[in-house]
Amino acid sequence: MNHTHYPRIEVYSEIDKGNPNAGNDKWTDPIGNTVYGGKADYRPHILRKTYLIQEEQKAALLQKTLTWLPYFKEEKEAITLEQYFQAAANTDRYPFYNMLPRNLNWLLTQKEKDENYPYYNTLLVYEASYPPSFTVVWLDEKTWFIDQVYYRANGGFSEWMQEAQEDLVLEGAFDDFLRLSPIFQYKLTEGFPSIKLHPLRQTIPLNDTVLALALSPGMPNTHSYSIQITGDGSIINKGFKSGDKINPNQLTAILFEARKLDWESYNLNIMPKQFVHDRQNFSIAAWKEGWLRHIDDFNLSSPPLMDFIKMVKEVPEIKALTERSIY
Repeated sequence: MNHTHYPRIEVYSEIDKGNPNAGNDKWTDPIGNTVYGGKADYRPHILRKTYLIQEEQKAALLQKTLTWLPYFKEEKEAITLEQYFQAAANTDRYPFYNMLPRNLNWLLTQKEKDENYPYYNTLLVYEASYPPSFTVVWLDEKTWFIDQVYYRANGGFSEWMQEAQEDLVLEGAFDDFLRLSPIFQYKLTEGFPSIKLHPLRQTIPLNDTVLALALSPGMPNTHSYSIQITGDGSIINKGFKSGDKINPNQLTAILFEARKLDWESYNLNIMPKQFVHDRQNFSIAAWKEGWLRHIDDFNLSSPPLMDFIKMVKEVPEIKALTERSIY
């Protein structure tokens, strides 16, 4: 699966990997009647379809027309995908800001006024409309466009979507994926506070720490670290922000797993360890439903927790910072 190829188009959606026959069980009750029932086996997964854009197709793709959506009580000229990418990547943010609405006031007022609000063709209303998918066009690792947020690609991107490479990103429901995906959430605001939504459920905080792990200093020459990952994937190591970022889908998958852990129970069940001079203490924290949950200095006895730690440490950028650890 080539996810380092640019440009490319990705389509994210939900599929059910459960047993389709699980809810059709039948059995005979004690008096001889046939009873139908059984629990459905619903196992949602996030499917990614990837379409690689060849060099000879790139120019035509960049000239794709993007039309301004009519949900902001503002008029904007149509632009090309290339103009969008140029503005989004420019260090001078003002031209890009002019391509977007001043605020979302009118759109947000329609939520209570217009019964058709869930049917607006913008992903900004995702909490009410439950979209089945979203489409991303990647120019490079740091520059991407999501169709039908503020602009719609005229006619879509079907002419470049002939042969798909498919993979499963994670196990979980699509509405949760939308909340916890930095790819999706960043494009709702484009980094501008003036167009921030007020979601009903907690969404990934792009500028705050969502994952942290640390190993305290010990004996001389022992390896230690203190790593924080912010919601946009940025890495902070011992207080210094590196230029690297972890894969956004990998971060989302970690946060899905963090939701399964009973963080409070681990802290309640901590048993005091015997004091050892220069003993190194390991701690980990992850964002769960609006809070950064911490577990400090615990015993290595819980398979779910240890599986989670292993998952975190397998992230290549984190592994490079922790692999010298004696922990």
